[in-house]
Amino acid sequence: MNNRNYLLLGPEHGEKQKYIQNIKSKLKDTYAEKPEEYMFYSFDLNLADILALLRTPSLFSPMKIVTINGLESIKTKGEIDLILGYLKAPAEDCCLFLLSEQVQIDKRFEKQIPREQVKIFWELFDNQKLGWVQSFFRQQGMSIEGEAAELLLDMVTNNTMDLRRECERLVLFSGEQKIIREEDIAGFLYHSKEENVFSLFNKMAEKDLAGSLEILEKIIQSADASGIQIVAGLYWQYKKLLSYKLLLANQYKSEEALEQLAIRTKKSKRIYEKAAGNYNPAELENIIILTASCDTCLRNGKADLHRILLSLYIYGCVKGRGDSILPLFQ
Repeated sequence: MNNRNYLLLGPEHGEKQKYIQNIKSKLKDTYAEKPEEYMFYSFDLNLADILALLRTPSLFSPMKIVTINGLESIKTKGEIDLILGYLKAPAEDCCLFLLSEQVQIDKRFEKQIPREQVKIFWELFDNQKLGWVQSFFRQQGMSIEGEAAELLLDMVTNNTMDLRRECERLVLFSGEQKIIREEDIAGFLYHSKEENVFSLFNKMAEKDLAGSLEILEKIIQSADASGIQIVAGLYWQYKKLLSYKLLLANQYKSEEALEQLAIRTKKSKRIYEKAAGNYNPAELENIIILTASCDTCLRNGKADLHRILLSLYIYGCVKGRGDSILPLFQ
């Protein structure tokens, strides 16, 4: 009996796709030719048609591979019964992948699939992600400094598939450079998208509330960064701005302070010098405290409140009202 049914759960897309590709390669070797492949998503599928596809012999290949994404969204009794009916008597010439980002799913699916073919792909721990990034660049004959890797991880979605894609783009961006530093990550992220946390910080450095909120809306609409990533990027820049202000207070010349903080491009220097004139150290300390509280709210709060929380956060930063806004995040 065909046991080529797989239930693959969890948020870690990169490792999940690696597992799937390994199975596909084995099937190709077994049948000496590439199987037919079909991809479906729960928001746009007709299960009756998919099951007909699974059970109809192919005229062009000895094997079909069918992937259904978003299994957690299939909830009606009729749809569940259709899938369970197929799993009980699967076609001999088909391999079926049932995928979900969730780690728990209707137990009836698990009961119809061999235990060794039910896998959960957990999100990597922070120390594992850092090791993953460093290993990737070693394999490219490069290295990445710890602070640079931390910044990259703060700004990229939390799975190795997206992380690999951004690392590959960073390799191309870096050219012949062999060591990736923190300022290289900032430059890469700044140039990689039309609007991002760096262009947002530029407006916030000017204390331009309307311009800041306009860029925030563009970032949210583009879905290029989550609220948590936006706040992480701003935190990194405000922390650097506070360090710059403290160096100036300790009699460093502007150029010396900028060099000490690895702020080297002309554009970045202008932004930090301008911001230093608009913020005092007390304001920046309040902003850093506010940022940590906002991050906690975003992680624990409902996603449909993120836009409001981010707007309030930006208002508190730009208007120097971090101390008065802070209670709203506690």
